[in-house]
Amino acid sequence: MQQTFQDRLKLDQTQSRWMNEYANLYCGAQHKLYAEIAKGKSAAEIKPEFSRENGLTSRQFNAMSIELGGKIDSTIELLKLNKQDIKDNIKKIGKAISSAAKSLKEKAKALLTSNANKVGFSEEQKQENSAVIEKKIEKLKKKHFFKKRRQIILKNKLKKVEARLQAPVPGICFGTRKLFNQQFHLEQTDFGKGEAAFNKWKKAWDHARSHQFFLVGSKDETSGNQSCQAVVVHAPPTTEIAAPSTLTLTIRMPNALIEKNAPTFMAIEGVRFEYGQEKIVNILRENAVSKSENKTALSYRFHKDDNTLNGWRVFVSTDVADSKITSVGADLGVLGVDFNADHLAWAKTDRNGNVTAFDKIDIQTKGKSSEQREAILSDALDKVFDLSKLSGCPVAIEDLDFAKKKTELAKMGEKKARMLSGLAYSKFRQFAEAKASRKGIELKIVDPAYTSVAGSVKYAVRLGCTVHQAASGVVARRAQGYLEKLPRASQDGKVTIKAPLMGNVAVITLPAKESSEKTGITWAGIRKCLTRHCADLVRQRKLSSRRSGCGPPMNRNQINGSADSLREPVKLFDRRSAQTEFEDVPY
Repeated sequence: MQQTFQDRLKLDQTQSRWMNEYANLYCGAQHKLYAEIAKGKSAAEIKPEFSRENGLTSRQFNAMSIELGGKIDSTIELLKLNKQDIKDNIKKIGKAISSAAKSLKEKAKALLTSNANKVGFSEEQKQENSAVIEKKIEKLKKKHFFKKRRQIILKNKLKKVEARLQAPVPGICFGTRKLFNQQFHLEQTDFGKGEAAFNKWKKAWDHARSHQFFLVGSKDETSGNQSCQAVVVHAPPTTEIAAPSTLTLTIRMPNALIEKNAPTFMAIEGVRFEYGQEKIVNILRENAVSKSENKTALSYRFHKDDNTLNGWRVFVSTDVADSKITSVGADLGVLGVDFNADHLAWAKTDRNGNVTAFDKIDIQTKGKSSEQREAILSDALDKVFDLSKLSGCPVAIEDLDFAKKKTELAKMGEKKARMLSGLAYSKFRQFAEAKASRKGIELKIVDPAYTSVAGSVKYAVRLGCTVHQAASGVVARRAQGYLEKLPRASQDGKVTIKAPLMGNVAVITLPAKESSEKTGITWAGIRKCLTRHCADLVRQRKLSSRRSGCGPPMNRNQINGSADSLREPVKLFDRRSAQTEFEDVPY
């Protein structure tokens, strides 16, 4: 597994100057290489001549080329995703336009015929009726116009994206397009107004385009990297406690800077990675005695945050062997985790798949920065893996993908859209895999299909836990190889389920199928049924609230569904009250 560690460098004036010169030379040469590739040339063909003209060594050119190739490939992948999103949106807007046009025709027809059918109405009432319909027509016309306008904008965007994909390079703005466009409306930015504002912007623009350089490593090179070699330095012990070791990084300067009186090799002392120092030291020791094919590559990236002496950081990336797995196999239990917007729900099972413990870990990320959200999520996962280490069992999570759902945020309600937007599942999985690797705990990825539905129907009421905790129990059982069977039908062929529903427990009798051999019930059907009932209850509560004017919208003791609102027979009971009226339905 590849890991990256960082440390802030302590430089003097001379070292800081040459680091800035190196970054300017490296990034400027990378921009030139991009321009050559845009003309249809390949990096391999122009490597010798390009290296001589820009004063770079072969390894420095390779590092620059590899980094540029990664930028181009990532941009192409993002453009492909953007292209598909735009196509999906155009298709949805096309359907909305057709629906609006159809509604316009119906309303226009209603306007012509409505007053003719209203016998006994006064002229004033007919005019009011016509005004209402005309208002709806005007609203539909505006909707139709803006949808058509949005469709044209998206089609133009699609053309631009396709043009970028067909070009030799996809079109990259080094320094970001956002910052580049700020020069045209400086008064709306933090730079201010006038010439001084432009000078501030120019300084920020130059920094954004030349603030880092990359030195690629290789297994067949000394210390894992020819352009930057690290040496372990042991400080003389002054007490009985051994002094910590540090690293000295020796950077091979480009030929173009050596001609400007830069040192051929520049040594940076006192480097110590707060996390990962021992791993880097062990790799350097193994590289010193290993043959080339058994060495470990070390790649370095130097990044400038600001123009101060302490503004430079170094990142070292290397392949680190996973820790030895110490957790017991899934046959002796699993800790399942259900990822939610505001908490992690977990449940522990025994070797038979029975849920023995469950709880939740809060992750309040609303109003936090991206760094704070990541820290909160990382701390929550630490608690999960500490629980797993105590019990010696593997951890199981779901294989989720919210990318497609996040493209539909505009159609969702505000609360649901905010919740889904805050679900950083990719980061959650990345952290989980990294922590499992470091702690030596087995991580299992399971199919997420209907975990919440199965947990709600089969375990939530029985165990007295939340739907999310029940879902985490289903995740743990799937990691052990257990399947969730559908509820069994009674003698009359009907299926009765009990599930939490908006603070109550719903007892729902699903309709019987014509065939008496099979119920015909599926998890998808049960989820659809629960969703319908939830929507109906929301409408009932709104109606009840409007009629009463204030106070609780529904009676919490028991509500009998009517044929007009609830599709299947349903009874609701307060989860906090005694549930002696429940019939024992087998699962």
